[in-house]
Amino acid sequence: MVGSPNACSLPFLQFFMVDKSKAEINAVTEVFPADTRLLLCDFHRTQAWWRWIQTDSNGIPAEQKRSVFQALAYISNALTPSDFQTRVQNFKVRYASFELLQKYMEEHWLNCTALWVKCYRLGGAQGWGLCTTTLLCTCTCTCTPPLLCTLLLTTASTLPP
Repeated sequence: MVGSPNACSLPFLQFFMVDKSKAEINAVTEVFPADTRLLLCDFHRTQAWWRWIQTDSNGIPAEQKRSVFQALAYISNALTPSDFQTRVQNFKVRYASFELLQKYMEEHWLNCTALWVKCYRLGGAQGWGLCTTTLLCTCTCTCTPPLLCTLLLTTASTLPP
């Protein structure tokens, strides 16, 4: 674990990309240094949005599904915090009658903007690339136990059977 005599130092590890799994996020924050930033994988974020929008019980009419998806992507690409706030406000006004959509955004996305909105990502880090599931397969750390293996075990132990 980080802070123990066996913990290795990974100064090159500035960002850790995850796919919004609570178990994975908890494991990364438990195992890696506090200054390691989490990013949500853009592929998994947009996949989650598309799947949610496509689920008929969420009430998005077929003719509006593409525009809702595009509006969410537009929000994610905001370059400044004020631009982000404006885009969110416009989204809320435009889709005010879609109560489930408003609730979904508030409960699942607007409470973690630092993980997925471009203007809040330090150093302009983008979220397209390897997610931790891929990184876990390349563990070459020499500390005991290996840091990435510890992360894998921590994540696996919190997943339901």
